Amino acid sequence: METIIQAFVDNPVYLAVAVILALVIIIGFIRKLMKLVLVVAAILVIYIAYMIFWLDKSPYEIKEELEKIPEKLKETSSQILDTGKDKIEKTFEEKLDEKVKDLVAPN
Repeated sequence: METIIQAFVDNPVYLAVAVILALVIIIGFIRKLMKLVLVVAAILVIYIAYMIFWLDKSPYEIKEELEKIPEKLKETSSQILDTGKDKIEKTFEEKLDEKVKDLVAPN
């Protein structure tokens, strides 16, 4: 490793070639990164356009609806629980009445 470093220090041509090669690699990496950013931005713009034109909702309206979901879930689950509780109580009362009738008036 020291010999490679010493060769770069002793011979400026090798150092210049190494620097140019490093710059080419860095520039290539930055270009690919920029392409990725542009593709992601284009996809985001297409997605927003889709949401606005075909769903007739802005991102803010969609965000508001997403924020309402937990509240709607709570309401729906409480309604389901209340309905289930009422049905269980009704069934329990019917079964209890049947058992009481069986005990009071045996066949």
